[in-house]
Amino acid sequence: MIMVNRKTKEEKVLEYSGSIKFLYTSLLGRIILKFINNRLVSKIVGKYMNSKLSIKRIDKTIKDNHINMDLFEKKEYTSFNDFFTRRKKNLNIDTNKNHFVSPSDSKVLAIKLNKDSSFDIKRSRYDLKNIINEDLTSKYMNGY
Repeated sequence: MIMVNRKTKEEKVLEYSGSIKFLYTSLLGRIILKFINNRLVSKIVGKYMNSKLSIKRIDKTIKDNHINMDLFEKKEYTSFNDFFTRRKKNLNIDTNKNHFVSPSDSKVLAIKLNKDSSFDIKRSRYDLKNIINEDLTSKYMNGY
């Protein structure tokens, strides 16, 4: 997949890290992923991420993801989840109803939609009509 930086117009191939690639592209990885996504495992991990024990993950996450902490309100975090939901300073959100706003620091994939649109998501195939309801399908047809 090719990612385009909208500001610089620079294109680069989007590559996944070894562990992400392993989990989503190999049979053993998919089996492990099925286990990880188990409700009980998810609850246990959620409790850990809400605990003080998870605070030690914050510095590594900042470093590994090149997060500029000057953009966020200063705060003493009580858990990784507390850090994960940190507040930005001076958040200005575009309110134009014709614009798509992603209010998080993330990559957004935009795809031109048509009546035959289908998507491979984590190695499963979805048709447009299975993802959004009929009213929205017709409203956004031939859009992104």
